[in-house]
Amino acid sequence: MQVIDKLTAIPKVQKYRYFMIILASASMLGPLAFLPQLVGSDDLCGSLCMRRFYLYFPGMTWDDFFVHVNAATIGVIAFSLILLTTLFYGRMWCGYLCPVGGLAELSSRMLNDRWKIEFRSLPQIQIRYGYFGFFLVAMPALGISACSLCNFITIPRLIEAMSGEYRGIVFLVSSVGLVNLGLLLLLGVFASKGRAYCQFMCPIGAADGLVNRIAANLPFAHRIRVAKERCKYPCKINLTFYANSTL
Repeated sequence: MQVIDKLTAIPKVQKYRYFMIILASASMLGPLAFLPQLVGSDDLCGSLCMRRFYLYFPGMTWDDFFVHVNAATIGVIAFSLILLTTLFYGRMWCGYLCPVGGLAELSSRMLNDRWKIEFRSLPQIQIRYGYFGFFLVAMPALGISACSLCNFITIPRLIEAMSGEYRGIVFLVSSVGLVNLGLLLLLGVFASKGRAYCQFMCPIGAADGLVNRIAANLPFAHRIRVAKERCKYPCKINLTFYANSTL
């Protein structure tokens, strides 16, 4: 009964978001994975990987750069389209389409608040872009794969393991899999709002947030803007639009 009450209390905009997230998850993740299968893949790795944009290591040449791009051609194109969409219309991918952050958010919403960890007191911007710099420079320089701390591989493997597939089970019992699963639970399922991983450790979200901050100052970008000079009474404006957050 409590679950039904929570569902009826969800605003229409949020219900639309959740519908889009569920649709995206069914299209991009197993067991359906309809969109990856169109290009001969079964998940968001390989040629569909959108995290291969870091593309740096010491002594790198232009030939190496194009090797990386060719290895994840569709993912690089998709990542570019995400940033382009954000530039004009806001964070549509992070807010409405990303199946990875979306599933973590939906899972967190179903938990009782007493089990959730609140991360909002932490310096979000400093942690997010500090880790983003580490991801872009230090990880490839140290030879650490972008797959090491990646929810885009963890959630598909988790779904595989739940359906009894061998590959998913092997990944989750490995050291990398256990670390990633721990991060998913700590920063996703048991985090308030379910988006702590997105806020702190997602390189796509960090790059998307930078583009969103730039676009907020451009006149041709579609954004909610407040004309403070037209306010009749002095007031403190505190608008929250999670899907288009500039963090």
